[in-house]
Amino acid sequence: MAARLSSMLEFLQLAHQVPWNDETMKTVFWSGLDDLLFLQVPASATTGTLAQYIDYVLWFVLHCWRGC
Repeated sequence: MAARLSSMLEFLQLAHQVPWNDETMKTVFWSGLDDLLFLQVPASATTGTLAQYIDYVLWFVLHCWRGC
């Protein structure tokens, strides 16, 4: 879990350095998820911002990943 959070933080730091929109960044973030998580939380799972999508992924990992 700590490695996953570290990767997400690194992604957010790098995301501010490119001029891409939220939809593109959500797709790039989604593409970097591990295989099982990639299938469970598609980038289209939320119509919100990149931050809202990352919040959703974190919520899913914390509440559903092991118990669903």
